[in-house]
Amino acid sequence: MICVIKIGGSSFSDKKSGESYFSKVADNLAKELEGGEFVLVQGAGYIGHKIAMEEKLSGLKDNQVAWARLRNEVMKISSQFIESLVKAKKPAVYIATSSIAKMKNGELSGLNIDPIIGFIKNGFIPFLHSDAPIDEVKGLSILSGDILAERIAELLGAEMLIYGIDVDGVLDKDKKLIKELSKDQINNVEYWEVNDVSGGIKAKLKYAAEAANKGIKVRIINLRKEGNLAKAIKGEDVGTLIL
Repeated sequence: MICVIKIGGSSFSDKKSGESYFSKVADNLAKELEGGEFVLVQGAGYIGHKIAMEEKLSGLKDNQVAWARLRNEVMKISSQFIESLVKAKKPAVYIATSSIAKMKNGELSGLNIDPIIGFIKNGFIPFLHSDAPIDEVKGLSILSGDILAERIAELLGAEMLIYGIDVDGVLDKDKKLIKELSKDQINNVEYWEVNDVSGGIKAKLKYAAEAANKGIKVRIINLRKEGNLAKAIKGEDVGTLIL
């Protein structure tokens, strides 16, 4: 079984205060990645969103230093996750998203998954993060980890896609967990969320629905809670199931 896991930035850092939950999420990943072949996609987290918003990064406009700073900070987080996983004898290896992805006017236009396939076949856990690949129109543009995870799952023919966030799943406007959501319901429900530069829960649900339409089992779970990831991988009832 191939399972793609999006490590949401909200799961390991508070996007308002910057408070870190990194060690908790890293420990859960290290203990609970069992029973399949995995690809991990990390979100930008607090620091990535902070830099993107402060610098108003949407395209390349003589702001190369700001872009370089953004990518460097996100890579630092990836390095810490990989270090934690390797210490736990989980063979995570870094793949630079910007080396395999192409953008056109802010949209993902191409993705070479051959390196991902190669590492999986040789027993590794590919680890990528949201990034700013070359954009043939804008110079550079942000590629959300939500989109990246969905596209990887689709191209790999993955059985499962898990979005890890900071709450128990998709919550309605009264903060009550929605256990199941169909594609027909997604646009008709009022959600509780904090918007961010990658579009918040509505954007996540859009990509989750696209994956579900392709026969991929999709769950949105709280990645901070010990045991949740293991349950989701086993197919147990946890978080929100996207139908």
